[in-house]
Amino acid sequence: LMVCDWHMQPMNGLALLKALREDDRARFTPVIVTSIDMSPAAIHAAHQAGADAYLLKPYGTDTLKAKVDQVLRQRGSFGAVG
Repeated sequence: LMVCDWHMQPMNGLALLKALREDDRARFTPVIVTSIDMSPAAIHAAHQAGADAYLLKPYGTDTLKAKVDQVLRQRGSFGAVG
């Protein structure tokens, strides 16, 4: 599982996500993208690039845990994050 920010340097989160999805070794890694940008265009771009979830910042540990659990359930992983 990877949690990455949309606005990273030198490679932004969208470019990282696209690179992961093109790499056979990391193609199926679940990815949660975080950002302060909640525009429909940003959310759509993240999902088109292969994000499993989009999380608005700032967020607390309970919100992050719930999102991680959701992504792992959707991906068919067993167990919850504890």
